[in-house]
Amino acid sequence: MKILFAGAGALGSRFGYMLFKNNEDVTFVDSWEEHVENIQNNGLKVIIDDEDLGNYYIPTYRPDQVNSKFDVVFVATKSMQLRAMLEQVKHLFHEDTKIICILNGLGHVQTLKDYIKEENILIGVTVWTSGLGGPGVLNAHGTGKIELKQVKEVNLEKTLELVSRLNNSGLNIKYSDDTFQSIWHKAGLNCVLNTYCTLIDCNINQYGNYVERYFNNDIDIIYNELINEKNSLILERKKLELEYSNILPKLERYVNLVEEQEILKDELINLAKKNAGYSIAKKLLEEAYVEIKNSVTPKFFDNLSDVVKTITNGKYVKVYVNDEIEVEDYLGKIYSIDKLSFGTIEEIYFSLRVSIALMISEEKFPIILDESFVYFDDNRLRSILNYLYSLDNQIIILSSNKREKNLLDFENYDYNFIQL
Repeated sequence: MKILFAGAGALGSRFGYMLFKNNEDVTFVDSWEEHVENIQNNGLKVIIDDEDLGNYYIPTYRPDQVNSKFDVVFVATKSMQLRAMLEQVKHLFHEDTKIICILNGLGHVQTLKDYIKEENILIGVTVWTSGLGGPGVLNAHGTGKIELKQVKEVNLEKTLELVSRLNNSGLNIKYSDDTFQSIWHKAGLNCVLNTYCTLIDCNINQYGNYVERYFNNDIDIIYNELINEKNSLILERKKLELEYSNILPKLERYVNLVEEQEILKDELINLAKKNAGYSIAKKLLEEAYVEIKNSVTPKFFDNLSDVVKTITNGKYVKVYVNDEIEVEDYLGKIYSIDKLSFGTIEEIYFSLRVSIALMISEEKFPIILDESFVYFDDNRLRSILNYLYSLDNQIIILSSNKREKNLLDFENYDYNFIQL
């Protein structure tokens, strides 16, 4: 039986050495030229459990230097190098070549099916450990075992015969239907342990000894520390619960304040909108006031001055209204209203009211005067009645005496008299 190791690294070298030592026909192929040359020139130097077992001249080549066919092929590369190695050695397979794959990792069956029939694939997992002490030097420790399963169980008897023959060399192979479960188990284990092995520069077997040496004696100390930490955490939790119970009312109050703030924010926005409306209205009113003042006020004061001039028989000819009311006489002299006689003041106020009434509407609406002439003497009253008679408006005079009636009769004015 011709056996090929496609990859003569740590595990490939160890298994190859074990089979070669048991007189099996073993060949190594590898792409590491220095490693290949050292084995060709000096043999594979084997150190097991720190004991130098000598050098073994196992036939070793680069993949392109071999042309014969092999009955069994161990693929012993790194997982990511599997397909590249299969491409280099596929010309060494015959129709019934068995491939044994015990690489770490997952998904190798799919790759192998691209190169060989499914019933010729033996997939497995191992807990053997091994290492290289340099090119051409095997440096391994401890023992191990292999779980193996034929992917498609055809001629299972032959497969079991192969397993038995390989075990004669001490590989400690167990044929198992649980192999795929074991592959997943090791993948998970490697995800954890490889990190620690890298940190302390050892293999998994050495890591087990490291843990036993440095940690088992301290297990009670570690346990007590964990218990103390647990108790501290429980105490801290109770403190946090107490703080939470104290904070909760404040938190609820804060939430309420936030809600109130949102309500006030909405109200503020509405007030801002109203204020904007008021500002616009104020601006429009101010503009209207200015327009009215510029267009109406001059006409109003002209009318007011005409009324005053008429009812005072030309004594006063113009009225000014600023911070106070002032009048100008026919000589051009200007008097503050508080310097005039009471009768004259009443004449001016009467003129002011009549002028406003006449300015309100262009229609000739009635003017109603209720006891408006009490403080006028007959001369002033006569002048006012003459002015009112000249207007086109209907004039209604309400009076408790007949003074107005007598003056109208004296002036021979037409009027209607109603006595109540």
